[in-house]
Amino acid sequence: MRKKGLLLLLVMIAATMAISMMSAGAATLYGDLNADGSINSTDLTIMKRVLLKQRTLDDITPADLNGDGKVTSTDFSLLKRYLLKEISKFPVEDMQPTIEPTPTVEVTPTPTETHEGVFAFKISVYEGQSYVFPILWTPKEQEKYYIDVDWGDGTTSRITESSPISHKYEKEGIYTVKVLSYDYLPIKFSYDYLPIKFSYDTNVIEVLTPLPDIGETEFDAFFRGCRKLRKVPEGLFSNNVNAVDFNWCFADCVELKEIPEGLFKNNINATDFSWCFYGCTSLTEIPEGLFKDNVNATDFSWCFYGCTSLAKIYDGLFENNVNATSFRGCFYGCSSLTEIPGGLFANNINATDFAACFSECSSLTAIPEGLFANNINATNLGGCFDDCISLTAIPEGLFANNINVSNFSGSFSGCISLTEIPEGLFANNINATNFNWCFSNCVNLIEIPEELFANNINIANFDDCFRGCSSLTEIPEGLFANNVNVTDFSGCFRDCSSLTEIPEGLFDNNVNVTDFSWCFYGCKNLTGVAPALWLRPNVEGFSYCFRNCTKLSNYDDIPNGWK
Repeated sequence: MRKKGLLLLLVMIAATMAISMMSAGAATLYGDLNADGSINSTDLTIMKRVLLKQRTLDDITPADLNGDGKVTSTDFSLLKRYLLKEISKFPVEDMQPTIEPTPTVEVTPTPTETHEGVFAFKISVYEGQSYVFPILWTPKEQEKYYIDVDWGDGTTSRITESSPISHKYEKEGIYTVKVLSYDYLPIKFSYDYLPIKFSYDTNVIEVLTPLPDIGETEFDAFFRGCRKLRKVPEGLFSNNVNAVDFNWCFADCVELKEIPEGLFKNNINATDFSWCFYGCTSLTEIPEGLFKDNVNATDFSWCFYGCTSLAKIYDGLFENNVNATSFRGCFYGCSSLTEIPGGLFANNINATDFAACFSECSSLTAIPEGLFANNINATNLGGCFDDCISLTAIPEGLFANNINVSNFSGSFSGCISLTEIPEGLFANNINATNFNWCFSNCVNLIEIPEELFANNINIANFDDCFRGCSSLTEIPEGLFANNVNVTDFSGCFRDCSSLTEIPEGLFDNNVNVTDFSWCFYGCKNLTGVAPALWLRPNVEGFSYCFRNCTKLSNYDDIPNGWK
């Protein structure tokens, strides 16, 4: 029995020694802080949290990259340089054995163009001006930080949470400001974006290098109001792979003349580009591949609103953005735009909202017939071509595939060069309910096709539909014959000053109408008999329906409230 016990003890000792020898012989994968067999941005995030005392490590060996026995910002810098492919191994590896990491597939951050710092930008200042470094902070982010800054005039300083954040320049000129190193970099070129008030940064004129990973996901209004910003680099946000929000990002950057194609490279998680380039009045062109990496983007509403110098859009601009749902106001006020590529929205099959998309594109002369051919889920085309004053024609099949659209309000309002409407324009839009202001102020429109609304039986609203169409001479008798659900004709033909008569049975089938107020207001050349709409018991709104229609043969019979 004792021999068996002794034998068992010897076996256990031998096994323990073997395990110890195996452990001693195992090499450390330096930089692999989460022990998943690879070195990637997750390890960098872990190290950052360790340095901020938000996390601890059971074993600091994989994180001690310079072999000094502790984890410091030097190790953080070494790991970042490794991920940026600036170095291929760590200093500690010259002292200790290592193993090759398991290859991983991930987005590679774009390295900066200078090795003298991690971020650089140019500013323009006048003599004696104090430039305030663009710090961003919020009450929940009041951690301690430092930023080592080279101000470009031969001086450097360290900015902390308790130090001054401005620098006075003795001479007027353009200076390159460099962030040499940092620990937590809360910067934002913005104004009044978060609880502390920022003024417009009117000094920054150029960003020279991509932003480092600043740990942000929200980049909304990031450069908003930087009115002197002229140039930004390729891959500006490429290190910030978790970014989701770019709305208002470059709004009112009035001197920004061009956008690099890779501006949003690597930002595959971005969803919101609404108002992104709002008011960039010097922007002349958009690169075709600007959004090619942003496959999860959903919102492009008002994206290029007011880009008055924008003269060209490429066919493949939104080619990879199949998840986009909103293009509302996307090119609103792009007054230099002369044409729209036919396949612009060809892949955006999930888009629902095109309201005001090309509103006030005053140089636009034509619309490609297949522009919305693939957008079968679209529901809103209200104001889509509102105030396109150079538009001379509408293709008949423009809305042929958009059977789910309910709103056409103001779609062609103010199109003063338009002379006719194709009869089958709305033939397939059986779910349309709203046509208010649709052709209002089309002052050169001379006729309306009788079957224009023949298939739109669900229409409820025609208020101000043809208001101000001062060249219109007649209304087809059966124009509203099938629109049995209409309730509102208020202002429908207001100020159609060339109309000469009202067809006798124009509203005979529209028995549910409750509002005729202002319907023929200002139609001063109307003759013949006015329909006795005032005898309908369910009409509640009737003010000024026949105001100034003094040539009507029964004008004296019209109740005072109706005229």
